[in-house]
Amino acid sequence: TFPAANIGNLVNLTTARFVRPSKAPTSYTGPVNSQGDAGQRSNIAREKFGVTGKGSKIGILSTSWDLLKGADAGVAAGEIPGAGNPNGYAAPVKVLKEGNGLNAPDEGRAMAEIIHDVAPAAELAFYGPGNLFEFVDGIQALADDGSRIIVDDLGWGEVEPWFQEGPAETLMRDLALKKNITFISSAGNQATDSYEGVFNPSAAQTISVDGVAQGQWQLHDFGNGQLTVPIKFKKDDRFGLALQWDDRWSTFAPDMVGATTDLDLFFFLDPEGTSYAVSDRRTSLNADPYAGAAVVAPFDDTLYIGFGKKLDASPPAGKFKAVLFGGLETDRENIINKGTAVAHNGSRWSISSCAVNYPDINGPNGPIPAAFSSVGGVQRTRNQFGDPLPRPIVLLKPDFCSPNAGNTSFFGGDADDDGLPNFFGTSASAPHLAGVVALMQEASGGNLPAFAVGPVLRFAARDMDDPVTPQFDFGFDFRTGYGFVEADKAVNIASYFNNRRPHFPGKRHDHGKQ
Repeated sequence: TFPAANIGNLVNLTTARFVRPSKAPTSYTGPVNSQGDAGQRSNIAREKFGVTGKGSKIGILSTSWDLLKGADAGVAAGEIPGAGNPNGYAAPVKVLKEGNGLNAPDEGRAMAEIIHDVAPAAELAFYGPGNLFEFVDGIQALADDGSRIIVDDLGWGEVEPWFQEGPAETLMRDLALKKNITFISSAGNQATDSYEGVFNPSAAQTISVDGVAQGQWQLHDFGNGQLTVPIKFKKDDRFGLALQWDDRWSTFAPDMVGATTDLDLFFFLDPEGTSYAVSDRRTSLNADPYAGAAVVAPFDDTLYIGFGKKLDASPPAGKFKAVLFGGLETDRENIINKGTAVAHNGSRWSISSCAVNYPDINGPNGPIPAAFSSVGGVQRTRNQFGDPLPRPIVLLKPDFCSPNAGNTSFFGGDADDDGLPNFFGTSASAPHLAGVVALMQEASGGNLPAFAVGPVLRFAARDMDDPVTPQFDFGFDFRTGYGFVEADKAVNIASYFNNRRPHFPGKRHDHGKQ
């Protein structure tokens, strides 16, 4: 942290090439039992195979744990484990670091309630990171503390690389291989709110703010001379735009050599892109190839998104991508319609969880993906050091869909009029899936390798259709992954890894939730 009054003194630093604000995480956002437990058939898995998640420790990375001071009541009610839990699950949740709760206070505890519904005997730990670097520290801390399943529901917007493997992903890879840890990440809640393309410069034009010229830029031509995309909003709406392009990150490169190209983003007041209200015009040369801006709307209005390169001697940018954060009216069908499962939320080393609203699980055509759930299809063009790959890698993400919109004791709003709050988002689907993995590990006798978890879940998944496409999407697709996980099938398959595979008596393990 740095005192606001001293920000002006940063210009005197001689040990830093550039300084930028730390990015707070975005969480992918409800006696109570999540309806998702029955929806994914984990209640049947517990009853049929006698598993409760015993032997697994699950680490949770989220916004905060107990800033709202409800954890003790949750333990007493049997919602989470701890001393005094009425159902005998007395191992306390180990809080390695409390979070700051920005955006969604105590979302980590809501995730824990879901995990406890699915795998009540699993031990739990929590770490609340305040920025990307603490997120990486938290992954390591949970691993060192003994978590062999780690689940997170956080995204870091523009400050985590999209075109190359970032530090969180690199650590996930190392821990998966060296410590047999399974990672599960929420895919995100941005649907297809992304634009990507190759920078197509228009003729240079002067851009102003409050009537004062700021210089000349070449704006990206979206096609047929269109230089901006309208975005409609209402008073008090909060939204942001993140921009990255295919270049080298200084922050994560061993030699600290950064970007050789520079792009800027604008929220213009006019469709021609001559006057802006909000922008990120900071240079990225020899720094990191990203820009980001956020808006809190003072009234109902329309702004116009644009991307530009300042008229200077730097070379032109190539492929770039922008993601819109905030459910707003835009020209999605024609222009903003690309994958948003970016960075570690769409990593090769983490199982990426998409979401199905629990009432939509058993529809006539099978489970239906939630409209907000992030879609995959994102390309990687660089390795972890920022060097170009021989050919781009298209990441097959998300992996699997799990339930969301079920009840918790305190988190969310009552969407189904049952008197209990509903927890929406891939933030809720990821812990459902984490609980299933704990049941699988117990059934396997602890013999299920991390690299085998995904394939087992794949065999147990119910194929889903992408409702946007004209025909049924058999097998993998970028909206639903390999389908909806059915826990009883996954546990049954995992049990074959147990060299002492038991005869399951069908004993019911009731953890006291109604």
